[in-house]
This record gives sequence, C-alpha cells and structure tokens, in this order.
Amino acid sequence: MSGYYIGANTSVDGIRFAPTLHATYDLSPRVALRGSVAYQRSRQDREESSAGQQFVQHKVVHSTVVPLQLQVALNPAQKFRAALLGGLTLRYSDINDRQTYYYSSGLPSTSSQDQVEQRLDVFLAGGLGCRYQATPRWSALADGTVGLRLGSKTVYYELLPSAMLLVGVGYSLGRPE
Repeated sequence: MSGYYIGANTSVDGIRFAPTLHATYDLSPRVALRGSVAYQRSRQDREESSAGQQFVQHKVVHSTVVPLQLQVALNPAQKFRAALLGGLTLRYSDINDRQTYYYSSGLPSTSSQDQVEQRLDVFLAGGLGCRYQATPRWSALADGTVGLRLGSKTVYYELLPSAMLLVGVGYSLGRPE
C-alpha cells in the first residue's frame, strides 16, 4: 500500500466550476485506483420577445459527478509524473426548468410550464494526468479527461463529448514517498 491522496480541486465541465474531492489508492508504483466526487450547479435565464408575446425561461441544474478511474503512471519514480487515466464517470442531475409565455395581444394572458427531470448519465472517459511531488506528502495535480456518453442518445447535445479539467493539491495520508 503506497498511500491515499485526498485534495480539494476545481473542475471545469464545459463552463461550470465545481468543488471536488478526490482519493487515490496505489495498487503498485505504476497503477492506482482513483475516485472523485464533485458538485455542480448551473443556472440559465433566457428571455425572448416578439410582437405580442414574450418567452422567459429559468433553468437550474444541480449535478453530482463521480469519476471512477484507473491511473497508469508513465514515469512512476520521478518528481514530476505523467499518467494515463481511464474509466467511467457518473453524473446524476436534478433539472428544474420553468418556461413562461406572456401574451399581450388581444386579451392579455400567461402560460407557464414546469419541467422537473432527474437523470443519470454514464460516460466512458479517458485522458492524461500529471502530478508534481513538492514534498514527501504534498503534491500539485492536474488531470484532463474527455468522456463519451453511453446508452441511448435522444437529442443532439447528448452526442457531444463531456470534458473535465481538475487542478488542485493532494496530501498523502499513507506512507510518505
């Protein structure tokens, strides 16, 4: 057992920033298992107007992202380390979308529609990671992965890959290196 690495990171998934905690368990000097959990919240407000009507949308998405990866070090004994990453990323999302139409021509009226959706997306992800071992216990980390959604795809944006960039620090709770 080489040690555990836990750190707080900032991740970018598309344009959303999220606090992330991750842990790494070394199986050998070259191979490790990695797990993370991130919370993301995004908000979108949109308004469109045309003659006699106005459309207003307020959409809030709360997501929990859990990447589970295998890490293979390319140069395990170096102070600066590079690694290949591969595995699955799970994303559970709670989506609240409120759409309101205001009609001002003729008899003024309003029409609202609330859509609530909960979904679990699974991505096959791969990428590169690097780590600089600053001290025997502290390291600086940066990982980039790209994921393709698994399962059925019903709308065009589900065909697009997802990207995640993690940047942060790690602290070894196990045996110092």
